[in-house]
Amino acid sequence: MVADLPLSHPAFGQAKPCPKCLAPTLKAKRLAKDYGKFGITGILTEMTFHAFTMRSAEEMSQGQRASLELALLEAQTFAAAPRGFLFLTGNPGCGKTHLAVAITQAALDRGVPALFVVAPDLLDHLRAAYDDESVRFDDRWEAVRTVDLLALDDFGAQSDTAWAREKLYQLVNYRVNNDLPTVVTSNWTEREFAQYHGRIASRLKAAVHVHISAPDARGKVGRGAAL
Repeated sequence: MVADLPLSHPAFGQAKPCPKCLAPTLKAKRLAKDYGKFGITGILTEMTFHAFTMRSAEEMSQGQRASLELALLEAQTFAAAPRGFLFLTGNPGCGKTHLAVAITQAALDRGVPALFVVAPDLLDHLRAAYDDESVRFDDRWEAVRTVDLLALDDFGAQSDTAWAREKLYQLVNYRVNNDLPTVVTSNWTEREFAQYHGRIASRLKAAVHVHISAPDARGKVGRGAAL
C-alpha cells in the first residue's frame, strides 16, 4: 500500500507493507517462537513432498503401495486447498509424519500460520504454562486452538488422563465447529480410536481418512524415507 502523504514528504509515493497483509506473517512468527521447540526442527525440515519416496515395488505389496499413493495424493490435495480434517493412520514409519510435516511446510511457505505438534509434546507444553509465570495458559491454548492450519501428530501416544482426553477433545471439537484445517495422525486403527476416544472419533467421521498399510521404512531407505 502507499501512504497518503503530502508531496513534500520524503516518503511520498513509497510503498509500505499493509498491516492487514502482514498480520498472518506476524502471527506465524509468534507461533514459531512459542512452539518452535516442538515444531519443525532437525530432520523434520527435510520432510517435504519433493523428498517423499514411494520405495521400490520389492519392499511393498501392491495394496501397501496403493495405500501410500492414496495418502500422498490426499495430502497434496489437502495442502493445495486446506479444508476440513485429514486423518492418517498406520503403523510407525509408514509415512504419516512425513506427510503431516510436508502439509505444514507447504502452508508456511505460503505465509499461512501453521503448526506441527506431536500430541504428547503439545500437552506437556500446555501443562508447563501452569508453572510458568511469563506465559498465560489461555494464550498458549488459544494459539494452538485457533491457528490457521494444525497438524497434530502421533495422537494416542499421550498419557491417558482425564485432563489429556478433555483437552484433545476440546481442541478437535473447536476446530471441527470452526472449520479450521487440521491433520491428525495416529498409530491406532480406526476401531481402537473409536474405542478409546469415542467422542473424538465421532467428530472425525466427516474427515478424509486414509489408512496406510505400508511397512516401516525407517532405516531401510536413504534420505527422504517415509516416517
